[in-house]
Amino acid sequence: MCEPVRRDHFCKMPTAEVRLRVHFLPLALLESVFCVCFAVSRPPPKPWPLQFLRLTKRKRLMNIEEFRDYCLSLPGTTEKMPFTEAHRAEVRGILVFCVADRWYCLVDVDEFNNFTIKYPPEEALQLRKTYEEVRPGWHMNKRHWITVSLEGTLDDDFIRQLLHRAHATLVATLPKRERAKYEQSAE
Repeated sequence: MCEPVRRDHFCKMPTAEVRLRVHFLPLALLESVFCVCFAVSRPPPKPWPLQFLRLTKRKRLMNIEEFRDYCLSLPGTTEKMPFTEAHRAEVRGILVFCVADRWYCLVDVDEFNNFTIKYPPEEALQLRKTYEEVRPGWHMNKRHWITVSLEGTLDDDFIRQLLHRAHATLVATLPKRERAKYEQSAE
């Protein structure tokens, strides 16, 4: 925010009306007008306060194609869109990643602003307490699913770790014969 100008910053003003108008102008604007009128060099701008730098949101680096490619690179992962015939238009674009026909990740391909993954309950609770971007799973079992917002400050490596852990959680619940197949291909 710009600071309002105090009356003692400049020389005498001609009338009280002008003085009141000048009093509420931003200091940066008055400095630039003063420097132009009197050919004075302007001081360098002040750096941004650290509080503004910490609060900035991350630039979304991972797009839907990279997200999809990473999920499909995990062993045994297939994709499907089970809601293409749905009555509600907003669920038709849901892409589901699964292993052996068991879901572990859902993402909306039309609005890539969050995704929902299956996660161990204890770790999911800890993530919800630690990160504001992590919430209980939207329209899913709140104990076993979490929704992760991509609008926050989570970086892409952390998102990949979450996806890898969600995949590992699902593979651990598979029958022993199928689990061995996916664990061998992960190594």
